[in-house]
Amino acid sequence: MIFLVGTSASNIWNAWQRLKALEEPDAALETHGGLIVTAQVNGPRGMPEPKGDTIEAVPDSDERIAFDCGHTGPVRFHYVIFGEAFETDEARLRKEHKRCPDCIVAEMRQEIIRCALCGHFILPGDSVACYGSGSDIRDEWATRTPDGGYIGCMRWDCCPSGGFFAGHWQGREGFKPAFEHGCAAAQAMATGETIVCGDIDQPDDEE
Repeated sequence: MIFLVGTSASNIWNAWQRLKALEEPDAALETHGGLIVTAQVNGPRGMPEPKGDTIEAVPDSDERIAFDCGHTGPVRFHYVIFGEAFETDEARLRKEHKRCPDCIVAEMRQEIIRCALCGHFILPGDSVACYGSGSDIRDEWATRTPDGGYIGCMRWDCCPSGGFFAGHWQGREGFKPAFEHGCAAAQAMATGETIVCGDIDQPDDEE
């Protein structure tokens, strides 16, 4: 994903007029830093409610094999991450069998978080948004940045605007910020400069 964020006096005035004219004020979200960004997209209302609240490995076979971690487990299984199912490669498991499903799930639970808006998963390495406060924040799903921001996903039907892009989730290493002022839109406002982002799916040191 590539985007550009800029600002000018006329843009700020127009955004403010659109904000006042909104029939549903909670369609606007406040960035961590106080900047209010409006976007004419469906936002979190466009995402389906997650179908589950856990990360599990579900057996698809009664056959069990020994894994290098010292445990036994099914040779065929799938993962369910907050209600979304992901298949595994049985042929690869028979060949490599390094870790059992339970060990992998234990690691997933330490690495994977939920979006504070839609509740769907955020994986290590994913680009993320950062929000200050807003009516769509769900505290029970939220992971906070060190300075108090709420981490959200960048899914098209969730994040209201690319201007909320703030950095990357690094799993147990935590949140890696991309901007000094919280997010792309706040950076543009604070510096008065146009912000051009390349491939936000990769942190700068991995591009």
